[in-house]
Amino acid sequence: MPWDATTLWAADLAITGTAMLDIAEPRVVAGGRTALEAGGAPASVSDAAWGPDGALWFASDHLNGYWNAMACPPGLPEAGSGRPVGLGRWEVAQPHWVFGRCRLAPLPGGGALSARRIDGRDVLTLLAAPPGGGQGGGVAVELPAPTLADDVTQVETFSVGSGPAGAFIVAAVVAGADSSPHVRWWHEHDLTVTAAEAAGNRPEEGAGAQRHPDGRFLSGPGTSQGLVSLAPEWVSKPQHLAFSTESATEAGAEASGIQGGAAVGHTFALYYPPRNPEVGDVSEPPPLVVRIHGGPTAAAEWRYRADVQFWTTRGFAVADVNYRGSTGYGRPYREALRGAWGVADVADCVTVAEGLAQRGLADPDRLFIRGGSAGGFTALAAVTFHDTFAAAASSYGIADLALLAAETHKFESRYLDGLVGPYPEQAQVYAARSPLFHVDTIDVPVLVLQGSDDPVVPPSQADALVDALRSRGGRVEERRYEGEAHGWRRAQTIIDALETELNFFLSI
Repeated sequence: MPWDATTLWAADLAITGTAMLDIAEPRVVAGGRTALEAGGAPASVSDAAWGPDGALWFASDHLNGYWNAMACPPGLPEAGSGRPVGLGRWEVAQPHWVFGRCRLAPLPGGGALSARRIDGRDVLTLLAAPPGGGQGGGVAVELPAPTLADDVTQVETFSVGSGPAGAFIVAAVVAGADSSPHVRWWHEHDLTVTAAEAAGNRPEEGAGAQRHPDGRFLSGPGTSQGLVSLAPEWVSKPQHLAFSTESATEAGAEASGIQGGAAVGHTFALYYPPRNPEVGDVSEPPPLVVRIHGGPTAAAEWRYRADVQFWTTRGFAVADVNYRGSTGYGRPYREALRGAWGVADVADCVTVAEGLAQRGLADPDRLFIRGGSAGGFTALAAVTFHDTFAAAASSYGIADLALLAAETHKFESRYLDGLVGPYPEQAQVYAARSPLFHVDTIDVPVLVLQGSDDPVVPPSQADALVDALRSRGGRVEERRYEGEAHGWRRAQTIIDALETELNFFLSI
């Protein structure tokens, strides 16, 4: 998959007389199979972008296991010509499930705007490459808040272009702890001056630039209107919490017959306490909803989520878990799920829920778990193989891993080979971890939500699970949404699904 090993190529392009592109001298710049075949470590390269000065920027995890920024000096990039810029235990890239996203925005005066993810939170950062492509590492400087960064805690993608009068502009889709995704933009003076300062150069005051009291020349960032309707006093903001855990990677890898990822000692979660100004102080611990992101190569992100606030305004606490396999914590943490999906992720969710209960942040008798897609599988597995949770809600979740391996779409056709094991060689492992074949151990209520047109997890999976649970007398409720696929798209479906889950958990 792209987050496992990729290769960055560069080539010379020329337009021939027939208006066709002529590609000449293609060459590897970073990554590649050569290192793997020689016994080297794999590298994931992404977010490549040319700068206005001809420098090539990209992200790579080959130096320290984290997607850090790299820059090749202007000219023809060659293998090994990239130099780290702001090397550290953070990540500037995300897993590439879709095309078109880039979290590096090269600037005309050199340097780039980036978003470093630290503990689930994105920090807007200016990167300055080594002068003249030198051997030393570049520097990274956080944008001054609130003048430039404001409450930005999550960045989806950057885009660069020209604004009025030819001014260079960087636009970004961003979100904050109390603001939903929206567009922000920064003018050239906002960024290039700060980038120059980061490189140790004091710029001259240019025409039209404004002197800000903090010592930088700024021209006020712009923003589009977010979609948040909650007043600030209603918004629950997260805390990033760490929990000690025993690694289940070795057990998962042994069962799958493949090499497991690195053992890690902690798992992480964003904890949102309940918040409702119309309700007085409550002395007892709140019920907890454990939210499981999909992927499983995705992440819980530090940003406003309406589906989280739905719960916190109604008296529930929410734990958005970054279990092993999540991105944002480096390759070793991401690969700790290799061969252990359905084991390590489930154990981490149990650890978070029980840990919050022990800290008095959740009622141990009202621990619920919910997730969609891969998160739905983890939620189902949690109530199949553990007795921590009082109920589970699965949206378009996986109940039969073998069926997913056989029927899923092309992009994920061999994805499970790394997460579980080669199929069909490890068919017994697939069966051992599939909730569908162990419904006799499920002793709590289960809610199953499914789209009728899902091409990734077909409705047959939901039907088989519901039938199996009913045949043994278990409590199971289901809701089928006609015309919906893998993920809810219609507002009516989103509202109904959340209200159905709320009523389901309140009935426990």
